[in-house]
Formats: sequence, structure tokens, C-alpha cells
Amino acid sequence: GNSYLMDGQHRMLAVVQSGMPMTTVVIEGLDPLSFPSIDSGKRRSLADVLSILDFAHPSVLSGGLNILDKYYNGGIGKGGSTTASLPNETAEALMNKYPDMTKSAALASRMTSTNPISAAITCALHYIFAHIQPKAAQIGLVGEAAATLEQEETANSFFIKLGRGLALTEDCPIRRFREVMLRHKQAKVSCSRYYILAGVIKAWNHWRKGTQLKRFVHAVDGKASSFPKAK
Repeated sequence: GNSYLMDGQHRMLAVVQSGMPMTTVVIEGLDPLSFPSIDSGKRRSLADVLSILDFAHPSVLSGGLNILDKYYNGGIGKGGSTTASLPNETAEALMNKYPDMTKSAALASRMTSTNPISAAITCALHYIFAHIQPKAAQIGLVGEAAATLEQEETANSFFIKLGRGLALTEDCPIRRFREVMLRHKQAKVSCSRYYILAGVIKAWNHWRKGTQLKRFVHAVDGKASSFPKAK
């Protein structure tokens, strides 16, 4: 009458209900005061699950998927919603839904030392930009497959220019936004993820239109309703 089961009750119940025996380790003689420390190890993260599933760059993928899911579902806005974690059990389903995220994560992981924005943001926005539906006129001109590939290459070009800062004209929107981010970094100013995401999208939209900027004006209010959409 002095022995108590401190852990494993769900496994024991499964044996009872299924009628199937199992082999397990039993440790006896533990101090009852050790109970609060049971199951207090580090919680498995989404990145851990992606690594177990054998995806490369799991940490970048994890952060990118969080942003991507919120962008497509209107969840980027005030209140920290850009950083809320996705459930671990969604990892495989999300990668099946967005298989090309592996390309985006690989590109983002190659520029970590010179990139003024995080690899997770680069990964998410690269995927978003690469998967914007090509215009009907472009599809009619070169075909859907070629237009889709061209869109991906345009996204590659944008992020290589932003990440490395090379071959940028003086009034290029990418250069102007990069300068803003580097000034913040030099002054040790912490920018919200909303601020950075919105800034990259604005730079992309300007660059796609061929706009030249003397300065990059970027003031955001943090509201989901006013978050820019990539075009």
C-alpha cells in the first residue's frame, strides 16, 4: 500500500482498454517529492518536428510557416499575432500544402550574414512573392509554366538584391529600404515584425512598378486591416 504510480498512467490505461501487453521500463523507489519535476523537459518545437521529418533548414522553415499562415489568413496585425506559434501537429500538413517553402528556406539560409531582415521573414515573403499569380497578359505571351517560373525568378532577384545589397541603383526601392533597416540596426533600434514585413512588401511593390525613391517613407499603425498586400 506504499507504492504509487507517478507517471505513465495513460500507457497503463491503454493496455487495460486495448488488452494488448507492452514492455516498458519501471523505476522504483523514487522520492515522492520528485513528482513536480516529471515531464518538465524542453517542449518539442515546430522546428524540432520539421527536423524529425527530415526537412532542411527546420528553424527557418518553422518561422517562415508561422508568417506565411498568418499572411494568407489575415492574421498579421497588432497584438503580437505575427509571432504566435502554429501547433506542432500541423507541420507535415503545412509542408504538403506549401512544398516550395524548402526552396525559399534554402535561399534565405544562404544570406544570413548580409541580410538586413531575418531568414524567417525572407523565407515567408520569398514564397509569397514567388507565388503571386502572373498577369493574364504575361501568361498569354509566354504560357503559364514560363510565366510562373519567371515570377519565381523575379522573387529570387529581389531577395538576392535585398540580402546582399549589390547592383542597386541610387534610388532603387530595395536600396532605400535596406538603408532604413541598416540604420535601425546601427542605432540598435528594435523593429516589430509587422514593421519589417510591411516594409519589405512596400519595397517589393515599388520595385515591381519600377518606382524610383529618393527616400523610403515607412510609418505603419500595426493594424491587420491596413497591412499591405504583395502585388
